[in-house]
Amino acid sequence: MKEKKYDIVVVFLLIGVFMAALDNGIISAALTTINQSFEITAQMGSWGITIYTLGMAISTPIAGKLADMFGRKKVFIVEVILFGLGSLLVALSPNYTFFIIARLIQSFGGGGLFVIASSHIISAYKKEKQGSMLGGLGAMNGIASVLGPNIGSLLINVSGTWHWLFLINVPVAIMIVIFMMIKMPETQEKVRTKIDKYAIMLFSFSTLLMMFAINNIQTGNITGSIFSLSVIGLIILAIIGYAIMILIEYKNESSDVDSFLPYFLLRKPAFSITLIMGVLSGMLIGAIIFIPSFVENVLHVSAANSGYWMTPLALASGVGASMGGKIVDKKGAIFALVVASIVSIIGYGGLALFTYEAVAFLYFQLLQD
Repeated sequence: MKEKKYDIVVVFLLIGVFMAALDNGIISAALTTINQSFEITAQMGSWGITIYTLGMAISTPIAGKLADMFGRKKVFIVEVILFGLGSLLVALSPNYTFFIIARLIQSFGGGGLFVIASSHIISAYKKEKQGSMLGGLGAMNGIASVLGPNIGSLLINVSGTWHWLFLINVPVAIMIVIFMMIKMPETQEKVRTKIDKYAIMLFSFSTLLMMFAINNIQTGNITGSIFSLSVIGLIILAIIGYAIMILIEYKNESSDVDSFLPYFLLRKPAFSITLIMGVLSGMLIGAIIFIPSFVENVLHVSAANSGYWMTPLALASGVGASMGGKIVDKKGAIFALVVASIVSIIGYGGLALFTYEAVAFLYFQLLQD
């Protein structure tokens, strides 16, 4: 009976997670159109994706911390409001600078939706049902990433403009806010602790430096640009920033400050391996965003239709998620991870090295998921 009470709430949690994940994929189908609209280069245009990813990376742990301090319901609603407001501002952007700032606001709202939804499910459901519920949450996140370009192409073809890719979020956000204010129960007692502001600022600044460094790598001169001051210098500064953050967390162990990233976790090999796996899997998901640009330049597909070429990946992701769960149950997580990694290597390698026509593209894209 306890689970029944939260079923409809979980549906709206899933919608929120889907909406936030969708917006990093949906923009990929419109990158060329947006770049032309603001008259900017493709490299500059990539910041529309980069800044959203950065904002989510920063806001996710912060939102989780704030949810512990002030309650999950309140913070979730604030996150949805920020996301809806950011979406509206993106759609109304008069120039590219305004567009980037609005994307950052949007990302600050989207970053906390997944972590709050996950913690809510863990609190509201019994242990035997948490796996399937969290699996559904993760699947929603992944499917949204690959469905985004399809939906983006559809909206561009129907509306004739990229603005509706973001305007459509506004009524959805309003609906979620109203429902959650009425129906969502609070599953977290407020815990007043000192927030680890210095570690958060260092993490944010170091991550920004790392993204600037990656963005400064020149595709026509990869080797030379990597060793330039604008790349290697920023990477060194970012590493120093991360190191200082870890030192702060080490000192926080003996204080009353609630650590941003508890140092005792970093001492556990399993946690470090999990972090590395998260970075690598994030890189794979990030690469998917640029597939529409890939088919535009390699297969000469129009910008308005490039998102539809993500359909095989979207279909395969559903099959792969189902098969992966069954393999984990029968063979264990390590075996499933090894198999998935091998298949992904073949898929991504094939796209990079052997894709010159549509048939090869479809084959290797199916292998990715």
